[in-house]
Amino acid sequence: MFGIGAYSGQGPNRSDSNDSVHTIVRAAYTFKSDSGQFYEAGIQAYTGKFVPTTKGIMLPDAEKEITLKFDADGVTDQRVGFTTVMYPQPIGFTAEWNIGRSPTLSDDYLTIDDDYIQGGYI
Repeated sequence: MFGIGAYSGQGPNRSDSNDSVHTIVRAAYTFKSDSGQFYEAGIQAYTGKFVPTTKGIMLPDAEKEITLKFDADGVTDQRVGFTTVMYPQPIGFTAEWNIGRSPTLSDDYLTIDDDYIQGGYI
């Protein structure tokens, strides 16, 4: 199976902020073992520029809102993910791991820029 798509990348119910779309691609292979168990292995990736909608934040000890700095054209948002599934019959298993670059708030809370991320679930 193969899929390709495009979306605004700004999240649900939000209009596009930079006239640029996120593009996504996914490939998966599903197979059945001799025991009748179904499995799937997949890889997916997306890329785009995310424009933060938050202009400022209020820190607990601050007397006024801090204005955040970020690229007005968007911050790099790119991921590659790997997925494996053992479909329930009656018990199933799913695992996914993602690596990439994502919009991240700086340690000093002044800027939003891209940074390396990784993570997954079982």
